[in-house]
Amino acid sequence: MTTIRDVAKYAGVSPITVSRVVNESENVNAETRAKVEKAIEDLGYIPNLAARSLRSKQTFTLALILPDITSGFWTTVARGVEDAAQGGSYSVFLCNTDENPEKFTKYLNTVIRQRVDGVIVAPYSMNGQQLSQLSEMKIPTVVIDRRLNHWDGDMVYCDSIAGAQALTQHLLSLGHKRIAIISGPSATSTAEDRVAGYCLALHKAGIPIDERLILRGEYRESSGILLTRELIRNSLKTTALIAANNTIAAGVLDELKRHDIRVPEDMAVVAFDEMPEMERRFPFMTNVTQPAYDMGVNATQLMLSRINASGILKSREVILPTRLILRYSCGRFLKSDQASSKILYSLIPDITESQLIKPLDDADRELLLTIAPHVPGTSQQDELKSGFAKPIKERLSRALQGKMSDRLPIMANQALNRAFIEQCIGHPVRLASDGLNILPEDAVEFALKLGLDALPCEISWQLGAIDDDLSTDLSARVRQAYPAPSLAAQIGVLEDLLTAVENSGIGVYVRFNSFVENALRIVSECDLGSARKRHPDLDKLMDMLVKHHCRVMRALCDRFGRDLLFISIDDDALTRPDLVDDLNLFENSVLPRLASMIIPAREHGLPIALNCKSFSNNLLSRLLEIGINVIHLPSLDVKTLSKTHFESGIAQEWSGKMAFIGGISLDYVADLSTEEIDGHVDQALAALSNQPRFIIGVDAGYGTGITGKNDFPIRNFTTMVRAIQKYGSVKA
Repeated sequence: MTTIRDVAKYAGVSPITVSRVVNESENVNAETRAKVEKAIEDLGYIPNLAARSLRSKQTFTLALILPDITSGFWTTVARGVEDAAQGGSYSVFLCNTDENPEKFTKYLNTVIRQRVDGVIVAPYSMNGQQLSQLSEMKIPTVVIDRRLNHWDGDMVYCDSIAGAQALTQHLLSLGHKRIAIISGPSATSTAEDRVAGYCLALHKAGIPIDERLILRGEYRESSGILLTRELIRNSLKTTALIAANNTIAAGVLDELKRHDIRVPEDMAVVAFDEMPEMERRFPFMTNVTQPAYDMGVNATQLMLSRINASGILKSREVILPTRLILRYSCGRFLKSDQASSKILYSLIPDITESQLIKPLDDADRELLLTIAPHVPGTSQQDELKSGFAKPIKERLSRALQGKMSDRLPIMANQALNRAFIEQCIGHPVRLASDGLNILPEDAVEFALKLGLDALPCEISWQLGAIDDDLSTDLSARVRQAYPAPSLAAQIGVLEDLLTAVENSGIGVYVRFNSFVENALRIVSECDLGSARKRHPDLDKLMDMLVKHHCRVMRALCDRFGRDLLFISIDDDALTRPDLVDDLNLFENSVLPRLASMIIPAREHGLPIALNCKSFSNNLLSRLLEIGINVIHLPSLDVKTLSKTHFESGIAQEWSGKMAFIGGISLDYVADLSTEEIDGHVDQALAALSNQPRFIIGVDAGYGTGITGKNDFPIRNFTTMVRAIQKYGSVKA
């Protein structure tokens, strides 16, 4: 390893002079300083003092090392990193390596000398040793887009195996059997994973894998051109081709055009990643899209959480799902009479379909190890093999599926009341960084103490009234007065809670606030119909709120979907009787927006709950149609619920389609003795003990959220919870 004496000798100066240059002392002339700095760069010297500074002093800068910034994929990743970093008051240095190991190493040395606080990097190979310098210097590092062997740090990448399998299966479903793939460098995990997914799909379809149809090059347009030319020259009767990224795809299309091979009439072509320039002209390419922006945001969130952590964090591996975007290039709309005619795609309407690609199941992963042994196991695989969820969480999960368990599950109904929780756990609690949730460790302590099966994570945009100025755009005024919380911060809040509940057996669900109640609060109105008349741009405001919540929900579901029990929509005004009874307003304004907002949860197959004041057959029917399959009645007493709905048969009728969450009102037990509470709960649960789709939600104290006051006797609450556990056993 290069020492300060080596640098001094190379530059022809004393070690003290080198030290002065390293420490940026002023008493070194410009010529000498230049010689020393050149020697440092030529020898790749990393000063020990700089290393100590990295551990003790923040520069509020991050380095982002990417392989090809000209690629639309990587520019989108970079934008996600920059936006999230700016939200945390960090600046970003951008480095472009061109997949060149020498250039990569040079940039590593440069960012270390720049004393950055952390490095987000897309490595050029799967060998973790290339980042050994960063590990030795204890510089927080997040690997992005690619997996690394022999690396125990944080990683964020997309599920390329499942994506490639989906692309190949789609081509197989259209009748193709001779399918080629042009992939990237074999040293990168993304290239090999896409080949593995391709092989998996062929193997499952009973089609032999022809190695001649697997071509490997660079993630560049030139590789698409040269390897397509090779494929054509070898006359392998290929009818479909998969390009492993968008720049390869651009080269493929150019070369096919040179040979007068039409897409898709003569050759179906599909690809990984969007092709922005082409999509602006007309919708054409069937592809698998990766959430590039979200990848950047998640990588930065992992980085900032590690930089700011007070203790040691375990390594984290985030695998984001991909989506199959069906357009024309696969030939799915091709008709036999079009075989010889030219199709003008610019004149064809956009009939795009988008499908979330689910991760591989256990059977596929076992099969993958036999046909593509080069693909190592991942945390995703380990998770799938680890068995069912912990017993307490499983109780609630089974109820959502309509399956019997040992007893009715119990969950915390809403944001936990701070004063109440402090009474219960016996010590002061702290607030999480979002200011909306109790610190996760304290919330988990509370849930473990009482045996609650699930805790909520509040994800909301805190909004208030806006001055009545009709001359200015309402949405713009809202964004200025109440800036939306950063996506990275909201990801961090949920990650913190999921980390805290790990191995505890406690489940987590996410509560989103919605758009009707917020919109009315902003304009200081209580009736949606009249508010729309007085505020012509109220619909635009609601659309903005829906778009924001949908965006956040998609990011959270993509990252944590497999770890969540369900998604809850909290909007007291959404199903108010006066609104529901206005069929035109409810059907044409409310339901379509609600349906749009919950699309990400539906894509991930998560149950979706809606808070309701009450419900009817007609309301349940409409909600079920748009994807709501859990009714949450947090303020309704379970005894009243049993009489008005279960005993009358409405809930019985819907029990096979809907799950129900109801609670025992604290008002009923506030002034009762222990014996009276026990009897009240026994009576209340009598009608529900054979209802597998019923979940008990308990309010942790009076007041609004964490700041509400509390004068409810803690003994009464704990007595009630014990009674629920005692009398809530489900009878087969």
